[in-house]
Amino acid sequence: MNWLLRARRSRWLVPVFLGVAALALAGGLMATVVDEYDVRAILKNSGQQATVTVTEVTAYSRTKESLAVRAALPDGRLVDVDFADSNQLGATVGEPVQVTIDPNDISISIPTDQLNNGQSFASGLVATSGLPVLFAVGCFVFAFIRAKEAAHRTDR
Repeated sequence: MNWLLRARRSRWLVPVFLGVAALALAGGLMATVVDEYDVRAILKNSGQQATVTVTEVTAYSRTKESLAVRAALPDGRLVDVDFADSNQLGATVGEPVQVTIDPNDISISIPTDQLNNGQSFASGLVATSGLPVLFAVGCFVFAFIRAKEAAHRTDR
């Protein structure tokens, strides 16, 4: 390990910092997958299906189809629903849509058709964070090689 101390040039530090940044990004993406998996598990166990009426479209995709809407439950409470991967994409104001909600916390909701369409937990982790992790490993290997070369140059 003394070769690392002898490698005084800081060129090998840049890939290390890039690798750490890529690992931080991968961790954030993994947290998103874990949160989505938790929401799906809660709704599969204790969710209740409801027909809600769209009251407001809060976000659009590039093709001008709705991605997120605010909808009214039959009892009048409002719930925000994201239709990103749903067959009901393109919902308009006044249109009824099927949603599964957690009766204990109505902020946890998902379109009913989207509830069982999700990826498995492992494939979701690989799909979202696989590339940043591979990039980080590449950065660390490159930094290791660069530091070894720098140490050998100072030995001569």
